[in-house]
Amino acid sequence: MTFFIYARDGAGLVVLRRDSEEAAQRRAAELKDMGWFDIDITEEDDASSGSALRKAAGAGNGQDFLARG
Repeated sequence: MTFFIYARDGAGLVVLRRDSEEAAQRRAAELKDMGWFDIDITEEDDASSGSALRKAAGAGNGQDFLARG
């Protein structure tokens, strides 16, 4: 199963993909330690329904969507 990690910083939003929940949780913890916030992990089923795009668009509060990896 694929997991998506959403996180924000002062400049925008990042969406990362990991193949296991453990890897996603580990990366989310690293992001938090680096100062990222609003960190959320979703499973592929949630993302494939179209909610991932809506979530990414709404998480920026009107800011441009930025993807960094």
